[in-house]
Amino acid sequence: MRKQMLAATVATGALALMLAACAPQAATEATSTDSGGSSSDTTSEVDLQTKPYNILSVTNENIPTMYDELAKQAENWAPEVRTLEDGTEIQRTPDSAVDVYYWGAASSYNTLYLDADNRGCESCHENGLADLVDNHLSYPHWKLNNGLGTVVDVKDCIACHDNPDAGGQNAFDGAFGQMVHGIHNRVNFEGDCMSCHTSGADGQLKVWDVEKYNILTGINKVENVQGDFTFNQDHVQGDSVGFTYPWGGGPDDYTVGPEKVFTDQDYSQWEINVSGEVDNPFTITVQEIIDEGPSETFLSAMQCYENIPTGELLAQVEVTGVPLRWIIDRAGVHDGVNAFTPASSDGSDPQPYTDEVIDQTWLVYEVNGEPLTRIDGYPIRIWMPDHKASLSRRSISDIVFETLPADEAAVPSRWANEADPIGRLKPNVAFCNIHEGQVIKAGEPFTFEGFAEGLNYNVSALEFSADGGETWTRCETPGTNARCWVWWNFTFTPEEPGAYVLQVRGETAAGGKSFTPDQVMVVAK
Repeated sequence: MRKQMLAATVATGALALMLAACAPQAATEATSTDSGGSSSDTTSEVDLQTKPYNILSVTNENIPTMYDELAKQAENWAPEVRTLEDGTEIQRTPDSAVDVYYWGAASSYNTLYLDADNRGCESCHENGLADLVDNHLSYPHWKLNNGLGTVVDVKDCIACHDNPDAGGQNAFDGAFGQMVHGIHNRVNFEGDCMSCHTSGADGQLKVWDVEKYNILTGINKVENVQGDFTFNQDHVQGDSVGFTYPWGGGPDDYTVGPEKVFTDQDYSQWEINVSGEVDNPFTITVQEIIDEGPSETFLSAMQCYENIPTGELLAQVEVTGVPLRWIIDRAGVHDGVNAFTPASSDGSDPQPYTDEVIDQTWLVYEVNGEPLTRIDGYPIRIWMPDHKASLSRRSISDIVFETLPADEAAVPSRWANEADPIGRLKPNVAFCNIHEGQVIKAGEPFTFEGFAEGLNYNVSALEFSADGGETWTRCETPGTNARCWVWWNFTFTPEEPGAYVLQVRGETAAGGKSFTPDQVMVVAK
């Protein structure tokens, strides 16, 4: 990553471009060299890798040379291309559009004048913010990367830490900016304000990574973008369903401690006590549940209450377990009982659940055909696919059936409560398995993919835009069920070389719309 020191040379070059049309032969300190076009200042020859070409040196006789020099400058200031271990090429900055002021001359505006390669979070954190947060912080933080390959950027941080409408629990107005400025003031930060910011027309600083696509040139806009659209609901992906513990819930919280290795013997030793207002209280081992219970296997998406729009705190997996109804029938639960309380071995506070969700509850002991890990709730857990993930208690040791006052037996923060701020996730939509600035081939089809998850609502449509949201192309998703996410594919062919920014948003059958579209830039070559 190069770190050009532009300072006064950039300012001089920018002023030169503004004045060139009215004073093409105005006097300057620079003079034309014998090569005919490249210029020098009073102390040294100009190096086009560190200084802009002086357009004020152009005369009628050396206009062809001007084009050559600007082409050399564009080549020297070509955006950086990184190659990942798997061979994928990443170009964070678009190739600059041709210079409209100089009749199609090559331009290096994005890199020479905007210094875009050296701005934004990933100019320093080259492995991305998810890697930074997951692996390099001095304190535990929920993992941002759950194996879905979304583009994690500063907008995700802002949504959770700085936007009460989007983030919820940890969002305080201005908190993110205060925190980040404090961190960068403390560490060995070699940049300046413009490393992270840009200036708006009102003179106020704005976040570069939020505003950059409104500033950079070379982004091709496609009105009413067209592509081949398909979807399915059986795609399984996600490293874990272990985001379901309360944050700081105890020593078994997934942010603390190593993964424990379990053996088959644990199934026969782990007991669940069933008690309360029942005719037949009993204790049963996980192995007995597996051997005697009416096991069912089905696909299910699960999403964390704390997830943000486009965030990765969700997964779709194949679960195997027995319905809670089987436990109820075996225990002989009394008439009038309106609540059950599953307790976890971790000691976290148990929550009573209304009997309304009994037929939406399973005791699950396998995910994707494998025993649960400790993080996922070994050896057995509650599974409520129609509700927020935190209701799906893990490592269950007790189930108590009781009669409670109606307000105590309610399902906390149920998805159906439209007044709940969590409605921002109905639906949650994101691009997956892609990198920001990924290089693709011009003139050849490229397939974007991702998830749309509507919680307890059916996803009814997805919409795509390639012109900054000015126009949207609607793709219907008929016949979907709410228990599974919609895994979509949109195959688009970039007809011309250059950058393209594709956006996606979703809609549910109940009329809910994505809180914010997701977007990704690709560079066609």
